[in-house]
Amino acid sequence: MAEDDVNERVRIALVEDDAGTRSALVSLLGWEPGFEVVGVHGSGEEAMEQLPAEKPDVVLMDIQLPGMSGIDVVRNLAGAMPGLSMVMLTTFEDADRILESIRAGAHGYLIKDSPVRELIDGIRQVHRGGSPMSLGVARRVVEHLRGAVRPVQGVAGLSDRENQVLAALAAGRRIKAISHDMGLSDGTVRTYVRRVYEKLHVTSRTEAAARFLRGEG
Repeated sequence: MAEDDVNERVRIALVEDDAGTRSALVSLLGWEPGFEVVGVHGSGEEAMEQLPAEKPDVVLMDIQLPGMSGIDVVRNLAGAMPGLSMVMLTTFEDADRILESIRAGAHGYLIKDSPVRELIDGIRQVHRGGSPMSLGVARRVVEHLRGAVRPVQGVAGLSDRENQVLAALAAGRRIKAISHDMGLSDGTVRTYVRRVYEKLHVTSRTEAAARFLRGEG
């Protein structure tokens, strides 16, 4: 474990209706140095009421909740607590739910049966400004976008060319394919990709795609 991980302090809240899963997550996260579980909620309504006072850094959110869905909770929290990092932690891997969650304001999407280290790393990643996704989830997003990229007005702060490159990246296009489509050299496209990453403060295609879906600069 890196020294930065040991020194990093992350306040975490859980929103999960299954008592056994809640208990397992609390035990698991409690063993990780620097992690503190500050809230555990069995419904979205309870979370909406109590999270502002708990002031977590990261929320792990189930989708299928009694009453208000996890996606609706995320959508409401994105407006009420704009600095909060939210990760969907669920069993669902279908593209529609994934994209709806991201558009609602989720910063990451992890599967409940992911390896423990992937969950821990995902929490640290989102706390540091990243957008963690399980590998299978990222693949489904790319496959979905490859077949149906929505029209995009452009991400604020990017030039027209940079937005074109970002849309192509989100659709799963490779450098050579983008070069061919845009009539540019591979080196020029790589320069645009680097600029996009720098301006969006991301380090991967998955994070860039998430920003694209949310229309964030």
